[in-house]
Amino acid sequence: MARRVAVVHSFYDSSTPSGENEVVLDQTRLLERQGNEVHRVWRRTDEMSERPLYMATSAWRVATGRDSSIHDELREIDPDVVLLHNTFPNLGTNWLQTYGAQTISTLHNYRTVCAAGTLFRDGQPCTLCVNTRTINAVKHGCYRSRAASVPLAIATHRTGSLQSILRLSKHVVVLNESARTFFEPRTTGAVHLIPNFTRRISITTTKRRRGWVFAGRLTHEKGLRQLLENWPSDELLSIYGAGSREAEYKSVTKKLPNVTWCGTVPRAVLREALARAEGLLVPSLWQEGIPTVAIEALAVGTPVAFGPAVTSANGFVGAGAGVLLDPYRSESVRAALGDMRRSDRSACLKYFNRMFTEDVWLAKMGALMDSI
Repeated sequence: MARRVAVVHSFYDSSTPSGENEVVLDQTRLLERQGNEVHRVWRRTDEMSERPLYMATSAWRVATGRDSSIHDELREIDPDVVLLHNTFPNLGTNWLQTYGAQTISTLHNYRTVCAAGTLFRDGQPCTLCVNTRTINAVKHGCYRSRAASVPLAIATHRTGSLQSILRLSKHVVVLNESARTFFEPRTTGAVHLIPNFTRRISITTTKRRRGWVFAGRLTHEKGLRQLLENWPSDELLSIYGAGSREAEYKSVTKKLPNVTWCGTVPRAVLREALARAEGLLVPSLWQEGIPTVAIEALAVGTPVAFGPAVTSANGFVGAGAGVLLDPYRSESVRAALGDMRRSDRSACLKYFNRMFTEDVWLAKMGALMDSI
């Protein structure tokens, strides 16, 4: 059944890799191919940050949730369904008071309750703001600095603008079982587990698989520094991505001649690299959902090694498509590489076909849209 769908999303800065941005683009294209009338209610940080007083206006919008422009767009569209992904920092949330009963919100992270979006601080899980007061986000400067954390501390308060996503959405979608357990007692509507998808990838290569890949933001919670400090000097590692810790991490690899820094590359180039690799490394230290790059690895038969905090790893491991890795321990890193070398690559494709295809996502998301 064709629907009039409004997709609401604030795009992150393009200088930093974002699987979430890619997910939104993929879902939008898929819904259009299915005959839906899709309207893009999008804001891009790259464009908006050029405006005068951007920092002040975005801080005000985050803290208050007020944004009349979204109301105007949605009123003109008159959508059957609103698919919300991210509002921070370029979109308000007060439109949910009118359109919440038509809204399906996908939670890609913990931004609705945590200024950092990760429930992770100083190398450890952190739920201070969830369990006590959100002023802790300011005290610890959880988002860039103490001053920058103030609007988010207000927005993630129990009655704040970002928490209104949990209060007012008809349906909430999460990406793994741990997130469902966390959010169910904190939402008004139903919480559904619907992982992201990627298109089937047809890449033909006659080259023998060689080396390993890390792809993601070069930030602390991704666990790359810990991985590099325990990386076997005789193993090849290609690092794709950019981020605030790039210079720091490069200094760690001065004595690792087999580590190559590849920067940010087009998606097709990364997919080819995954198809040629022995495995993908996701050593994240926080409770990450299911990184898009991990799904893309499965689609080309490449196993994935996860840090122990990534709860979605359990499904990969149980299906024979992944292994666990402790980035703090060199023996664990080497053991994980050996396990991936011996893995059955057909298990990766089977798990992908069972969980992460377009058809699987359409069936589950379509049922939610039909219920509105």
